[in-house]
Amino acid sequence: MNNNNRNIIFGAFILLLQLAVFNNIHVGGFINPYIYPLILLLLPFDIAGWLLLVSAFFLGLIVDLFTGTLGLHIFASVFVAGIRPFFIKFLSSGKIDPGTTINFKQHGIVWLSVFISVIFFIHHSVYFTLESLNLSGFGYTILRIFASSFISVFLSLLLLFLFKDPNKK
Repeated sequence: MNNNNRNIIFGAFILLLQLAVFNNIHVGGFINPYIYPLILLLLPFDIAGWLLLVSAFFLGLIVDLFTGTLGLHIFASVFVAGIRPFFIKFLSSGKIDPGTTINFKQHGIVWLSVFISVIFFIHHSVYFTLESLNLSGFGYTILRIFASSFISVFLSLLLLFLFKDPNKK
């Protein structure tokens, strides 16, 4: 199975996992794992900008429809899709091969951890800040951002490791 088909199937699995399992996890009232931004990170690095933004919009729309958050996931997803190319170029030192996607063999665990952590932290910051929209709960919002980001990154790396392509060592 080629890499694109594998990523599509894996992306659908992540979305279903998000909607069926992770949307129902609220540990201590402040940990809400959102792993669905990983789908945007699985897209090829050289994807057209408009296609990335449209994909992010529909991904956020699907999650919003199932969570009733009225555009919060759309905004956070499109925001992340807008900054994703910058971080790819920054972390890759500007050298990107056509069709490249994230994988352990090519990038290593440290690069993947940094890339996923930065993107998830930004996504969670945008989402939880918009969700709270007040300064009275600033400390609580910061706690939610860090705790949820940490758990989401851990779960995403675990999923990537468990479902990595067996042909790639």
